[in-house]
Amino acid sequence: MKILFVIALILSLPTCAYAQTGAGNQAATAIAAASPFVQRAYAELKAAAEGIGDRRLAGATRDGLEPETCIAHRVGLTDKDKQGIVTALIAQGFLKGGGDLTDGVFPLVVGDESPCPHLPQPIFAAPGGNEGSHHDWPGGLVQHEAFNLLNALDLAEAYHDQSGLTPDRDTLTAAVIWHDWAKSLVFQWQDIGVEMPEISIAGTGAHHILGLAETMRRGLPASLVQVQACAHAAPEDGDRIEVDNWLRAAAIIARVDPSKYLPAKGVWPEECHIHTLSDQNWMVAEPAAVMANEALAAAAGAFGFDPADVKTYTWHFRLIALSTLGADRIAEAWRREGDRGVLALLEPLRARGLF
Repeated sequence: MKILFVIALILSLPTCAYAQTGAGNQAATAIAAASPFVQRAYAELKAAAEGIGDRRLAGATRDGLEPETCIAHRVGLTDKDKQGIVTALIAQGFLKGGGDLTDGVFPLVVGDESPCPHLPQPIFAAPGGNEGSHHDWPGGLVQHEAFNLLNALDLAEAYHDQSGLTPDRDTLTAAVIWHDWAKSLVFQWQDIGVEMPEISIAGTGAHHILGLAETMRRGLPASLVQVQACAHAAPEDGDRIEVDNWLRAAAIIARVDPSKYLPAKGVWPEECHIHTLSDQNWMVAEPAAVMANEALAAAAGAFGFDPADVKTYTWHFRLIALSTLGADRIAEAWRREGDRGVLALLEPLRARGLF
């Protein structure tokens, strides 16, 4: 019962920084910290950041992966500042909907309004997708990023070998790591084990815009920010205006001049299209996540869990299984052998005392 002991220990520490943003973030941190599968992906990302040739970019990207990193676009922001930014986003048509949208643009963090606000959870504890979507478990974010990074670098090599292009691997590496970085802000864990909802900014998930605001505020190269912006769409035809708007919205949040980040004469770096292609893992991972969640719900009774007891089932069974094995393996076992295959895959986890 090692992982349960770790969770109980963390939840018992009211002085822990993450207690300020909820017990859910603490429990997710414990699960992800105990998963070799997650920690391997996290180590791969840190090694990739360290390997970036541009030492300033390497240092900033490596720092962004650390739990104690300062959130640059949140440093010193007051409630008045936040409201002014939200008002500007609404005025430009980048925010829509009624009610107070401030918490969606500025999720709860540790040390808000301080000289060094911290992430509400380590990046290795965050999920890679929203509730019910791809990689929606503790550590899913770093696993998603590690996979996308392999995609990006393999595509760069293929373009070099087959077309003679020389994509900048440093830019691609940093763009992949920074693109989903803000999911650690927007996909926080509620105590019951589900994620907080994400709002839309400029027609896309808030994490995309907040990640761009972070690299802008850190003063990272405009070429990197441009490639990072291309994750959700290539700047072609009608999507060009959309990508421009993502940069403009991020610049409002970062309090910088957007013209610095809009490509001169509309010419985007060639790495943009590679980044767009490399971010498509969700197309395979999302169906796998749906199938894995169905398989786990069907298998839960054999391990003494009831999916109707959402909090217990989620924290003590579902998220542990997903963080330890990943949705792809569970879905594959179900496709090949049905319930029997899933039970065989999960039984070693029970033997190890994980649940």
